[in-house]
Amino acid sequence: MNRVEAGERLTSSLEWVCQTLWLGQRQEPELLQLQEARGSLGYPHYIVSRAGQVPEADWAEVLYVLPPALVEHLLPRCRALEPLAYQEASLEAAGAALRRLRPGAEAAVLVRLAGKAEPARESVLARAWWQLDPGPDPHRQLLWAAMTIREARAHAHYRAAAAEGLAPVELLLITSLWERETAVPFQRLYRWGDE
Repeated sequence: MNRVEAGERLTSSLEWVCQTLWLGQRQEPELLQLQEARGSLGYPHYIVSRAGQVPEADWAEVLYVLPPALVEHLLPRCRALEPLAYQEASLEAAGAALRRLRPGAEAAVLVRLAGKAEPARESVLARAWWQLDPGPDPHRQLLWAAMTIREARAHAHYRAAAAEGLAPVELLLITSLWERETAVPFQRLYRWGDE
């Protein structure tokens, strides 16, 4: 396997692990149970489980692809979840889902990689994940490492897009075209208006 193939495989694996937490492509019962119990279905879960340890004022900036007006609109619902406690509950639920899905998952190499790759200070979300204590559970450690690396990669992509003068919605559109998808799914998913 060459470096490009290895990189693509790693990226795909990271996305799969992270999607377990966000429910973007999966519907894992552990996360659904948490969301139903806490009334956090949809974007409040996405925002708080991903950025709950970052100050509220920074959520729209670090999430980048969500319209800032949507984040502002959802702030009261997100705040009501008690972000730090909710993020902890999300990590436990996602760790339980990963334990069920991949009981023998090996996290040591990825955890070592994430632990040594201290994100830059301006990579606020990646740094916040990096500073979290992953705990002793290997499945939760795997999730912590995947989120740390994924958020650092996302930040690099967002910075590169901004340097080219692309707005978040333009980056989503270019990504959709590159992935040969139509604009409709990302528009509906991220709640950008027609304008």
